[in-house]
Amino acid sequence: MIPETMIPETVTPQRTDSHTVNPWFQVVLMLITSLAVAIIIYFTLQRFQSFETHKSTTSLSEKAVLFVSQKAEVPVIESGVFVRDISNFDSVHGKFSADLLVWFHFNPSLISPELVGKFVLERAEEKNRSDAIVQVSTKDDYVVKYYVRLNYALPFNYVEFPVDDHRINFVLTNYFLDSSKARFETSEKFIILNPDIQIEGWKILQKSAQVGYLESPVSIDSPEKTIYYPRMVFGFDLERDGIRQVLSTVLPLLVIFFTALFTFAINPVDTDYYNVIALSVASVMALIAYRFVIETVSPATGYFTISDYIFLFFLILTLIILFINTLGTKISSYQKSVMTVLLHVATIVVFALLFRPWL
Repeated sequence: MIPETMIPETVTPQRTDSHTVNPWFQVVLMLITSLAVAIIIYFTLQRFQSFETHKSTTSLSEKAVLFVSQKAEVPVIESGVFVRDISNFDSVHGKFSADLLVWFHFNPSLISPELVGKFVLERAEEKNRSDAIVQVSTKDDYVVKYYVRLNYALPFNYVEFPVDDHRINFVLTNYFLDSSKARFETSEKFIILNPDIQIEGWKILQKSAQVGYLESPVSIDSPEKTIYYPRMVFGFDLERDGIRQVLSTVLPLLVIFFTALFTFAINPVDTDYYNVIALSVASVMALIAYRFVIETVSPATGYFTISDYIFLFFLILTLIILFINTLGTKISSYQKSVMTVLLHVATIVVFALLFRPWL
């Protein structure tokens, strides 16, 4: 008879949890998220949306137009513009140079040509203006042209950076004429663009023309003393052409986020626990360091842009990943898998809400 001490004990297999997420499962989720983000950005770039408006930029007054229309008929100055060139376009700072040919068609017996030539283009530094080029059809029919070269600094709205579109407004005002002396008339057909104009990274979609008056109150207590200066706006819509700006902003953030998620594939046991924590902290640090890179290519604004919201969102996600990894073996593989799915879903939803491709 075999002694009981000689009988081997039956080993009961213990079920262990690796506390990891399958790498291939993560790869599939990353591909899905990347595809969804790419589709959202693609459809966003297909539509035009600018937050620069004619009224806020030019102070065209509906009240002034109504007031002047009730007065006696005044001489009319037809005007238009030929845009010869737009160069040194800096969308981040709203600066560029423009070469324009501005023309005026009027009756010199009713309006002095010298007064007509004293127009100004708002928010522009005038580098050069030619002498008046006069074309005389009859003694009562003049066309006066001026070649002007300008440096512009316009207040662009960057709330949708890096998928922002913009509107350029050439605002022409004559402070030597008022509503009793003349009024401007123009239309889109009087705006001509040189077909050779090339703005790197942008394309001109459409043009627009608007006339009105700049209301200049002399006294709050005496509204009848208000002066109305004739004003015109020649507008051009600029749409982003290409995805370089978007990719250089969004892609590194996605890569850092995906790298942080891959720490879920490392089993946080023994020395690997410290490796997981180190990789998670490194992802947070990489995100913060990349913020300084974004600042160098982003416009200086006092409000948040889309790129700011995206950065803050990924910073929160990487901090969540760091917190989950600090739990070590206290969180199971299944729970990590669920969290991975939720983080990817949150990324797609946030991108959709920020970029709004359905508008």
